[in-house]
Amino acid sequence: MFSCSTSNNDVETSSQSLKIENDLKFYNEGLEGYSSSGMPKKGKFWKVLGVIAADFAGGAAGSLLSPAIGVVIAGAASGAAASAAPGGGNDPINTNFNVEYNVPEGFDDSDIGEQHNDILANVFMGDTPIEDYLVQNYGDQTVQQYYSSDVQSMNDLVIGSTVNYVEMNYDYSFLFSTYKDNGLISENTEMVMSLFTQAFFQAASDDEISQILNYYSQTVLQSDELTQSDKRSIFSAFSVARSSSNYWNNLEN
Repeated sequence: MFSCSTSNNDVETSSQSLKIENDLKFYNEGLEGYSSSGMPKKGKFWKVLGVIAADFAGGAAGSLLSPAIGVVIAGAASGAAASAAPGGGNDPINTNFNVEYNVPEGFDDSDIGEQHNDILANVFMGDTPIEDYLVQNYGDQTVQQYYSSDVQSMNDLVIGSTVNYVEMNYDYSFLFSTYKDNGLISENTEMVMSLFTQAFFQAASDDEISQILNYYSQTVLQSDELTQSDKRSIFSAFSVARSSSNYWNNLEN
């Protein structure tokens, strides 16, 4: 078990008939083609959505330690999902794909999406050693944190869980429950991210992903049932969802 809770033990919060849960479920049920399972449809685009979901799940899991660790863990999850996905999951879909989303004011540290794309391209899909990349972009202290036993154990858990998630036909409920059970996210974060992923898998375009992101973001921001740590974790995931969507759908081999 990992301990990513802050001084006020935000990660230990529990979800019990929350208004935000009911609001998000109601929103999802109104989406075109809604499926309660939320599983990806068949075809290349939905396979790519499955890879992206692993990215933003990793961002949620790692971000409470620090924004930099959120970037690294999301990148590791992305590389693992792309490698495990049939066909590699990295063929370009639409080179004009442009998901638009801004992290709410006051949560600037959660805006890790573009950093995720950079480490993904240069380290996990490139040939830059991760230590060199971290020193250059974040400094020696982040390197020490990355090589700590807690972060290395988290990294191994996320990679292994991501591979299992792909092999289980992108079963995101397994992914988020694993992260919650190991103390990487709170129960409330698990609930929000599971519902978000259910909605995300209904999307068929960049505009639809943008709309889902912006609705969820505003609802999370306004909620008084979520802690600040919950919100930081969720907004980190949303930032990765935006940037990862643009990365994978615009990728040129």
